[in-house]
Amino acid sequence: MKKRILLSLMIVFCFGCKKDSAFDYSSGLIGQWSWLSSCGGTTNTTCWTPDEAHPAFDIAFAWTSVFNVYQNGNISASSRYSTYKVVSEDRKYTTYLIKFDSGGPERYSITNDTLLLANSDGILAITSRYKRIK
Repeated sequence: MKKRILLSLMIVFCFGCKKDSAFDYSSGLIGQWSWLSSCGGTTNTTCWTPDEAHPAFDIAFAWTSVFNVYQNGNISASSRYSTYKVVSEDRKYTTYLIKFDSGGPERYSITNDTLLLANSDGILAITSRYKRIK
């Protein structure tokens, strides 16, 4: 009996757990990011960068699935978030999405400590770039 239980536990530990690449990828979001620019609009040619008209801000993603926006070191907005991935039927393309409680889903990607968030609200599409600071 003990051998069967031990064998069952070994099978569960060896074969029962798979590494979820979506979780691994989304864990890269955790931390603090500084806004670099946003581009979009109906013609996708309008861009904004931090200046007097567009104050700089930071965003932060926590392990607790809480998203915060900071201006001058103070939280100016907060929301819960969740991440998931969508794989095309032919399995050639993977899209990573983040869903905020306060809005629709946005595509995201992380390359060399740069986060891209792309949202689409009807005919307007805006892509924002952030640099990791923590």
